[in-house]
Order: sequence, then structure tokens, then C-alpha cells
Amino acid sequence: MSNTFLMALVELEEPAIFSCRHEAGNLSRTHNYIPGSIILGALANYFIYEKNGSADEDDFKGFFLSEDVKFGNLYPAFKEEKAFYHTIPIPLSTFTCKHYPGINKKNFRGEQHSFADFLISEMANECQTCHAPLKNREGYYFYKKPFLYYVETRKIIKMHNVIDDKTQKPEENAVFSFEAIAEEEYFTGIIIFSNEDIKSNFVNKIFGGEKEIELSIGKGKSRGYGKCKLKIIAERQGEYISSFLIKRDFDTRWEDWQKKGQNTFSLTLYSDAIITDKYLRHLTVISEEWFKEELGIDVNLIKYFSKPIFIDGFSGVYGLPLEQEIGISKGSTFLYRFNSNKSEEIKDKLENLEKEGIGFRKNEGFGWLIVCDDYHVNWGDKWEK
Repeated sequence: MSNTFLMALVELEEPAIFSCRHEAGNLSRTHNYIPGSIILGALANYFIYEKNGSADEDDFKGFFLSEDVKFGNLYPAFKEEKAFYHTIPIPLSTFTCKHYPGINKKNFRGEQHSFADFLISEMANECQTCHAPLKNREGYYFYKKPFLYYVETRKIIKMHNVIDDKTQKPEENAVFSFEAIAEEEYFTGIIIFSNEDIKSNFVNKIFGGEKEIELSIGKGKSRGYGKCKLKIIAERQGEYISSFLIKRDFDTRWEDWQKKGQNTFSLTLYSDAIITDKYLRHLTVISEEWFKEELGIDVNLIKYFSKPIFIDGFSGVYGLPLEQEIGISKGSTFLYRFNSNKSEEIKDKLENLEKEGIGFRKNEGFGWLIVCDDYHVNWGDKWEK
């Protein structure tokens, strides 16, 4: 049965804070995207309080406590007149010139500097134009023929006084700062439904015929942060998120990849992933042993670009931090080789892996991935002219 995908658009009406790992000091930093867990929690809260206590318990469980509905991360969107371009995390296998980083970067002489993906090609040591070192380029991109475009999130820093609980006045020499995403920024992301009936019920119960709803999301909602509008801007049927994001079906990508890199495949994380081995130890690489234990197939890990991350959370119910987990960062990429005699078996299992996702908390947007992403072929060892 095909999934139903909805593309959600969020417009920030106030600055917003989506806290990442706390650091020493008095500055609280924010993610540069909206985690799926934030949208899940905000819509669950909206569903309960908009119903004034009459929300159906079975609907609540089906929408927010099962994997029948999966809330993906919302990444920065590029607005062009009335159109919005959804962005994708740049793979960690992408490197650019250190002195002129980014996509389509030129210096004052009009010289084009290096930008390439190195998952399937040999790693270069320096920029071909100015011979500067290469650096990893993180962020988000969208493709509009014939170029890739880089999208950044505007951030601001706002300072606040610490308020004394007894006097309700500012404490002397006590201040702290919030890093926040600026207002009037746009984000788009995907909500996946296991079938059309659940999608129709969800839209009816949440939106009730309205085109958009108002939410408060993130941290500091009582301090003037987090007010936004959410609306649905697109709908599509399909098996995989890749058919929505890169608009090429699995079979076509697999066949094209095998022509260029026979008996190989790649995994590219569209979102952070939380995976463990059979002893429940967190992994920071999608290893050969993981494939053997989870999918029962033998592969050889040829090359990878990945980054471990700490995943924190906070329980508003108990007022306590959640248990910290170790995950693999979005944009991490892995290249594998397999035995040609197992091609069809591996293809079928990878097809299901892309459909279902990997690891834990998939309904919160973790563990979404793309198999054989064209990006690595199109931009591998390709220096822009």
C-alpha cells in the first residue's frame, strides 16, 4: 500500500528557538531547522486544547503515538515569488574551497572555486583554482536546473535579564542570551501517513476545513518566541520520501547507479538517525555488522563520511531532561559493495529500508534516508566551471 505524503510549510511570525545541546556559558543556541519532534509535540498540544478536552483518545494515539504518522524535520525553504523550494541537507561528503566556501562561489576576478562530492570519487586535497585547503560544507541545498543553490537560516541573538523570583525585578549583573531563528523565515517538511484514511482523518481533525493553523513552537514561548503559521502546500502518493524529494523512483536510481558503480550502493541520511547493535549500544556508523544483524545481508563498507551527535530532549510533563542518546548526523553518507549474486535480494531489502526508515523514533523524523542518491553521481568529482 502506498504512503501519502503532505508537504507542510511553517512561517515564523516571531523569532524561534529549537534548543540543541547545552554548552557552558550563558548563551543558549538553536538548531537551524525545526525538528520533527517539535512539530509532533506542537500539533499534539494543539489537538488536545483546541478540542477543549473532547479529543478522541484513539485518534490521539493513532496520530502521535504510532508510526502510522511520521513527522519529518522541517528544513529552511527558499521563497521565489509564490513558490517555495524545499531544501535537503548537504551530504557530509561535500567539500568546497576554504577561502571561497559554498556553491557557485567566485572571487573578485570571477574565478570559479572548487565544489564537489567525494563519496564515489577520489578525495582532492586542495582547491583547483587557488590551491587552498578544502573544507566540509554543511547546510541545505535545492536543485534548479542547471545549478545547486545553497540556503542559509537567518539567526539573531537576543539578551535577557534574569528575574528574581521574590522581587520580580531584574537581578543585578545577571543576564543570559538566546540564539534564535529570525522571524519571517520559512521551513518546509514532510508528514508521512501509512494510508489515505489516516491522512484524511488527520487533516479533518487538525485543520477542520481551515487552510492554516497558528502554533507556538520551541523554547521561550512566554518570552515572545515561537509563534508561527502552519499550512499544507502539497500532497502526493508514493512509496518513498525520495520520490517526493528528488522525484526519481527507486528502480530508476538503482539501475542508473549499477551502470556507473556496479555492485555498489549508497545510503545518505536525510535526518539524524539513532541505531544500536544487538546489545543496544549506540552506533555512529551504519556498519557491515549492522546490515548482517538487521537485514541479514553481507556488504562491505568502502567509504563513509559521518558525524556522531548527541541527541537531547526535555519533558515538559516532568520538567526534567530526557535521557541523552548518541546518533548519526543528517547528511552522513556511506558507500557499500555487495556480491552480485545477491543483487535482487539486496535491492528488495534496501527498497524496504528507504520506505520504512532506520533505527528508533522514526515518527519524530529520525532515521529517514535515501538510497543511491543521484547527488553523489551528478556532483562527484565535478568542479563547476
